[in-house]
Amino acid sequence: MPAEGRHRALLALLAALGLCRLYRPTDGPFLGDQAQLLLHAIGLNQTGELATYGLPGARGIDYGPAPIWFYQACLHVTSDLAAIALARDALVTLATAAALAGLARAWPRLDPRFGAVALLSPYLWVYSRDSWDNSFLIPLMGGAFAGYVAFCRAPRLRTLALVLACLTLALLTHLMCVPVVAAIVLHALVAHRGWLAARRVPVLLLVANALAVMAPYLYHAASQLPSATLPLAFQPSSVAFALGPARPFTALGCEYFFGDAWYALPGATAGLIAVLALTGLAHLFFWGGAAMALREVRATPAAAVALLALALTAGSLVLNHLSVHPHYYSAVWPAAFLCVWAGLTAAWERGPTGRALIAAYVLALAIALAASIACVRARGGARTLHFGPSLTSWLAIARELRGYDPRSPVALPLDDPYFPLVLSALRRLDGGTGPVRELRVEYRSARPSDARLALREVR
Repeated sequence: MPAEGRHRALLALLAALGLCRLYRPTDGPFLGDQAQLLLHAIGLNQTGELATYGLPGARGIDYGPAPIWFYQACLHVTSDLAAIALARDALVTLATAAALAGLARAWPRLDPRFGAVALLSPYLWVYSRDSWDNSFLIPLMGGAFAGYVAFCRAPRLRTLALVLACLTLALLTHLMCVPVVAAIVLHALVAHRGWLAARRVPVLLLVANALAVMAPYLYHAASQLPSATLPLAFQPSSVAFALGPARPFTALGCEYFFGDAWYALPGATAGLIAVLALTGLAHLFFWGGAAMALREVRATPAAAVALLALALTAGSLVLNHLSVHPHYYSAVWPAAFLCVWAGLTAAWERGPTGRALIAAYVLALAIALAASIACVRARGGARTLHFGPSLTSWLAIARELRGYDPRSPVALPLDDPYFPLVLSALRRLDGGTGPVRELRVEYRSARPSDARLALREVR
């Protein structure tokens, strides 16, 4: 197939998979952090203020305000959480697809068709409908990475402005992006120093605008530095974690979201376990692609930036002793997937054996994604700390609460101390009329795998 035909095939695949991802956008997590973002947005809109910082950070430095800005803007248009979830899912999916379409031209050796594989990721599917702050890094860093490699091909001020806008919003979202931001900035200063120097006035204006937008948050974050905490003990697990940035393009470890043995389906458990294992081929493709990138690092800017971003992120993960949580890969996913993409291309070029491996991997990943969607849909989410009852389940409770007076006390004998925040956010957005009753929200059944909720009157 000619090159342009392959690019058109990629666009068709991205459109089809993107539309599929918009199915039931409320089938995503809605936990304490998500509710806090929404409550902050509601409160700030009532006082007419714009957020200057976000949720508290794990190291004692608050994260950025950009996610709250998004919800503040949405709440000026609608208070319907289902509509907001659809808007967010559509925005994230469109931005991610656009980034993949841009990356397809970043490295001439890449087979464009394999770019669509990223949209089969169960991890990216979860994060596309997760209203948390960290998951906003996926479209923002995708845009920054794709924009920067486009800038490397044909330097233009408008492309640089797009890259700076994405990087600025990423820094105003979550500090997990700092290593990737540093990789892009360092590469630009070295590889394009002549071009930047020749246009230093407009470039400095762009940088000054970005710093002005970030200034209130940077001042706030700087004030917290004296009380920030640093990791104290080395964790060997962080080294293994740093070497696995291809994990988001597998289905391995999805019990993090869906619970242990989430794949236990009647009559299909053994088969699904085999399918999940096959998705681990992404690690093979990643390391093969990384080796290809290393060979072409001088001739291909996309390869150089990807490897630098991966190296700096790995160093940050080890120095900060981070492991376990897959959202630590949210900022570096474009670089990781570029290596997976290169590995898929190399395997295709090797003939029947390589193509058989690709077919097995892509089919397994598609099945794993379908199983993930079905699991969340059937079980109403998951009884885990990292997913919980889905927004669909909570919205069903909100609809029932409309039949009661807002003064009705609601008990929440569930297993997460942050669920009261979720209920508070729902009741702030959607009042009710009816009698005052003592109410109770509980799981619909005693089965540990069932996260569906029920609202009952206390007798």
